[in-house]
Amino acid sequence: MSSIHTISSGESLSSIARRYNSTVDAIAKANNIQNPNLIVTGRQLTIPDGFDAQPRPGSGPQAGDGFQAQPAQASAAAVQGAVPSPASGQYDGTRAAPGTTDTRAWIPANAPLQGSPSNRNAATYADVIDQFAVGNNPRYAPREGNTYCNIFAWDVTKAMGAEIPHWVDGAGNPTGVGQGRELDANGVNRWLNTHGPANGWRQVSAEEAQRLANSGHPTVASWNNPGGIGHIAVVRPGEANGNGPAIAQAGARNFNDGHVRDSFGNANVQYFVNDRGTATQSPSQPAPSQPAPSTPTPSQPAPSRGSRFPVPQSDLQRGNQGEGVRQLQSALVNMGYMTQAQMDTGPGTFGPQTEASLKRFQTDSGVPSTGYYGPMTREALTKRAAAPSFSVPQSDLQRGTQGEEVRQLQSALVNMGYMTQAQMDTGPGIFGPQTEASLKRFQADSGVPSTGYYGPMTREALTKRAGGGGSPAPTGPGPVTGPSTPAPTTGGVSMQQLRQIMPNLSEARAQQMLPHLNAAMAEAGINTPKRQAAFLAQLAHESGEFRYMEEIASGAAYEGRTDLGNTQPGDGVRFKGRGPIQLTGRSNYRAAGQALGIDLENNPTRAADPDVGFRTAAWFWNSRNLNSYADQGNFDAITYRVNGGYNGKASRDAYYQRALGVLGA
Repeated sequence: MSSIHTISSGESLSSIARRYNSTVDAIAKANNIQNPNLIVTGRQLTIPDGFDAQPRPGSGPQAGDGFQAQPAQASAAAVQGAVPSPASGQYDGTRAAPGTTDTRAWIPANAPLQGSPSNRNAATYADVIDQFAVGNNPRYAPREGNTYCNIFAWDVTKAMGAEIPHWVDGAGNPTGVGQGRELDANGVNRWLNTHGPANGWRQVSAEEAQRLANSGHPTVASWNNPGGIGHIAVVRPGEANGNGPAIAQAGARNFNDGHVRDSFGNANVQYFVNDRGTATQSPSQPAPSQPAPSTPTPSQPAPSRGSRFPVPQSDLQRGNQGEGVRQLQSALVNMGYMTQAQMDTGPGTFGPQTEASLKRFQTDSGVPSTGYYGPMTREALTKRAAAPSFSVPQSDLQRGTQGEEVRQLQSALVNMGYMTQAQMDTGPGIFGPQTEASLKRFQADSGVPSTGYYGPMTREALTKRAGGGGSPAPTGPGPVTGPSTPAPTTGGVSMQQLRQIMPNLSEARAQQMLPHLNAAMAEAGINTPKRQAAFLAQLAHESGEFRYMEEIASGAAYEGRTDLGNTQPGDGVRFKGRGPIQLTGRSNYRAAGQALGIDLENNPTRAADPDVGFRTAAWFWNSRNLNSYADQGNFDAITYRVNGGYNGKASRDAYYQRALGVLGA
């Protein structure tokens, strides 16, 4: 395959050959040029495919020339074989999203997941980065002597709505593909310093870079190399350590989760952030503009009331050994994230089990799940070690409820510092707006959907804070209870609305499903007509209007699917799709079970029962931050993240439009 180049004023055949990693002779031969020193401005040249020419030392972009060589295109089969399409909408850096694997690196990536400047948050920013799967995506693989750090930064910032351009005109303005000039990493650094401020980019310190990335703002680390072509990496949500902020990068080494010095060494790195957007607490819950008086903000630790276990004061990561690691392991055992038997396999050694247990704790605590023990994780562990003592209400509670259990909840919130005693005394035992606002702050701190509804997920988080420990690490089959009928909830959908949205749903089936559906939506904050319309439309399509709560196929096709966590013989059948969104794979059963306080890994068939199935669907919904897309009316983005593509799009869209009409959204 060949490329076409239009000769610009001042170019020579030699400079064009360098740009395309070709030779003067090869281009002259392909275009029947008799005199290589005589070329005409405006003429279109056919550039031979890079596979036809052998790379020459020094033939790539030269220091300071501001260009990036265009790579040869890999075959579609090669791309497809190297990076298969994701099986779900979750981007974890192991598989690239569709539209991001084009190895013609000068062509913009068509990334399905986009970040909105009006809703900056760490979860979405991390998902945007992860969808490019930089560690194994052939788009960024070094080849023909070229590396693609600037392409990766271009892709990520473009998807975040804060593009650092790859093609610019003479004034530094972004242009279309093939127009103006291409920026290599040095060129990008110069653009950031010269034109960045006019485009929302400003220079910050390393500490600010990590803090702002953790707030969801696109952030980069950039180095102008006078003796080469420089380097640029994306600062991602995570924890900085002695090697600098957390980064993802393409380059000589491509990785999705490292730190600045892993790549830049001791180079003089500059950090830039585009923080013109609005940071929010989460994709679906904007941060309050003002905290309640005398109430700690989520970053403040709860009052200390003794300590259940020592908290390691040094940063720790996989490979470390010593007393600090032993303290961390003991804390994880104490809280239920490891068993003593697991710790005993390597006491004082930070191995894969310690890392996996720490990630679960980080997820529960609203800390980036990196497996690295740093300042943010230390603060979360310090809160948990404080072990306040209070009663945990066992009933579901919401605004308008009254009684002794509301008083217990208020006392717990006072004990932890989320309410003052004076605020509680204005309405003891009455679940009013102050109790709701305080509960939302606790939920946000605890990694629970910030809905203001006190249900099973919030109860588990409160139990942990009261000293009851987290979900125990699986050690064997646990007790199994059958389906139960939840207490009535307000704010859901009616029987008539549900059957209008799903016209083939029988009244008997609707009566069986509706209480569990409404309870799950209330717990997960699926509490507006837009959110409910999107949720019900996806469930209607996925489950055939609640006809199928378990996949019809045997599940054998999932056998050996390590991307789903199916590592044991029989896992494919054991962890087949169940529930109205078809929870699939051991790792998803484990994650959902830990979040909901149910041992689904040892009792997977429970996911097909309505009381659990709708909760797993709601868990899946919130784990992909789908309320935020529902709020924006971006139903296509929801379909992609649920399905991993657009299978059944017409059916899903029809249900969605019907639900919007029925619910008045």
